[in-house]
Amino acid sequence: MIITIARQCGCNGDELGKALAQKYNLKLFDKKAISKMAKEKGYFERYPDFYGETPMDMLMHSITVSEEDSLLYSTAGKALKNVIDEDNFIIIGRCGNYVYRDDVKCIS
Repeated sequence: MIITIARQCGCNGDELGKALAQKYNLKLFDKKAISKMAKEKGYFERYPDFYGETPMDMLMHSITVSEEDSLLYSTAGKALKNVIDEDNFIIIGRCGNYVYRDDVKCIS
């Protein structure tokens, strides 16, 4: 089972993820855990913007994101699948709902 929880300010996704991880005995991957694993496995330097999540100007982000959607999501897929080698887990944010959208075990 893969559970993806999209991040949004004030939605309590972290608390929900922790509760589900405990209830179903699944590993929980949030930004901090994924960044740590990426550093340990040597992938952090390949995708530092994805793992580090540098703050950006929201107007510029809105203008450029439509042009870079395919690049952004292919990067997210590579970045996540290179560091998460579990079959059953919960992921908070990090484009997890997009990366695992075609997996039959995925619940978003």
